[in-house]
Amino acid sequence: MFNLNEVADKMELDENTLNILLRKCSITPVNDQLNMIQMQELMDYLQKKNNSIREKAETYMEDMVQNRSILIDTCSIICPNFPQFMENIKPMLIRYDKHIIVPSSVLDELNNLYAKKPVLKQRIRDIYKQIKTFIEQNLISIYDDGNKLFGDQQFLNIVTKFATDKKLLIITMDNNLSEDLLKINNLQSVNTKPIYVCRINKYGYFNRYFSKSVKETLIDISKNHIIIDQNELIKVNNIPKTSDYVVGANGVLQLGSKIGNGGEGIIYDLNDGTVAKIFHDNNLTTHKRDKIMLMLKVYRNYNGICWPKEILCDMQGNFLGYRMDKAKGVSLKSCLIEDKQYFPSGQKIDVVNIAISVLKKIVLLHKSGILLGDINLDNIIVETPEKVWFVDCDSYQIGGYPCPVGTTHFVAPEIQGKNFSEFLRTMGNENFAVATLLFMIMHSSIAPYANKTDLKIEEKIRNMQFPYPLGKKSSQLVPEGIYKYQWSHLPYNIKSLFYKTFQKDGEYSTEDTRISSKRWLSSFRRYKKLLVEGRLQDQDPQSALISPSGFKCANGFDKRDDEVFICQSCTKSYQLSVSRKKEGLKYPELLKLCPVCYGIMMDMRKYIED
Repeated sequence: MFNLNEVADKMELDENTLNILLRKCSITPVNDQLNMIQMQELMDYLQKKNNSIREKAETYMEDMVQNRSILIDTCSIICPNFPQFMENIKPMLIRYDKHIIVPSSVLDELNNLYAKKPVLKQRIRDIYKQIKTFIEQNLISIYDDGNKLFGDQQFLNIVTKFATDKKLLIITMDNNLSEDLLKINNLQSVNTKPIYVCRINKYGYFNRYFSKSVKETLIDISKNHIIIDQNELIKVNNIPKTSDYVVGANGVLQLGSKIGNGGEGIIYDLNDGTVAKIFHDNNLTTHKRDKIMLMLKVYRNYNGICWPKEILCDMQGNFLGYRMDKAKGVSLKSCLIEDKQYFPSGQKIDVVNIAISVLKKIVLLHKSGILLGDINLDNIIVETPEKVWFVDCDSYQIGGYPCPVGTTHFVAPEIQGKNFSEFLRTMGNENFAVATLLFMIMHSSIAPYANKTDLKIEEKIRNMQFPYPLGKKSSQLVPEGIYKYQWSHLPYNIKSLFYKTFQKDGEYSTEDTRISSKRWLSSFRRYKKLLVEGRLQDQDPQSALISPSGFKCANGFDKRDDEVFICQSCTKSYQLSVSRKKEGLKYPELLKLCPVCYGIMMDMRKYIED
């Protein structure tokens, strides 16, 4: 037996924290003691948690290496964890043919430290040997811009130069330099790509650095659970239109052509890669203005998220709207409904990539304490499967400002029928909408509760009548079309997460138990890996298609015959699987049909037999 006090001491935890940890493991001490089995369960839980944290750290590092150019400063190179950092990042640099950029001033600083600080001499000798080896392995390159600037000055100069055409990750342990680097994101005179700043942590991975102002605002947001209801109409004499002028933070802007018209306002092109949203006079309120001002406080140059960049006013200083990035592409709804036009190859990996791109942005917003609220297929614009845009961001829930709107299919059962402007949504409410969005991405835009019953969609969601089967559990309520085939070809893990989220009394079906966007992201990255490695296609080639024409092979590893047949109903060509042949022993005439026509005939026969 192990005494709780001794366990807490060994783990360097206070007793209250240990008790919380034990509750998470479903472990109940007896007489303030744990037995050997309980200790093993606790160790298994901690090991699993540690593996999960490491996996997330590796995923984050790989994403940075793949998508950004990396610069490192002197204080990071002399950091004791630098060798472990290089060990962790090395395989990723090789995989993506990347290298870490070291400004020449870093070497000057190392020489200076070598001369002035004897205690660091041996450490710097080792660093030079390491750098030499990494240069020979093409993992590090020295960059000399020709300027005789020293230290941070050269670093800032290089970053400003690179950031105009490269996505950058800066590795530094210096707080003052970090703050200066993040200020470059907000430069108005220079159009830069988003800069990320990270630390090397004690495990040799990244920790992202946030500016002091962002940290303070995020703390305020996370603490604010009170709805802000102060609201007054702002009186404006003339609402501007095309060719009229408005005033931004850095001067006067002329409104270009009208490119969008919604219930709240009109979108005008500013002809510089950004647009202006000018609210209708009945939407010009202090509530709207103050909410956008709060959004500006946490503005971090969100890439692909049409976040407010600055308030726009008339010449008298009255609030009119705001400026934001201009989205490019077509709505996610159009992409999914007209997939043959937008994904001519018909490959499933395209929609999986869209799901991953969407999830990465949602995770970023959730980390900032921001909920999207009104998630739907029209508020996401697809430029490419790897690049999507979020629009209508001024409706997001931030601080005490609720998202006042919602789209029925995405509204969780517990908040169906409520007035969205009168309460703040929870992460559990949001996670339902995220799961719904992912389901619709994988099922050509059909919603999870679209089924053959005559109930209204609100009632279907409240009743949690999920029609899709898992394992031996089946249902006759799946809507007509390719959706049952798309469901059949999902990996079991993804299918299980959907089923346990949408099925009544499922493991993840309640507000407090729903799956987070981070876990969905991890699951969809694994899904992509299965497709890239061809493991799903080995089971059934149609698993690689957006629109499969039949169910997944029955035993999971059936191969199709080489012989090609012509369907006697629709005249399309098809191949027989082993499982189809077995079923054909009972109804041999159906072997003359392709999987789609075969499925229709089997459904009709089952209906007649029932």
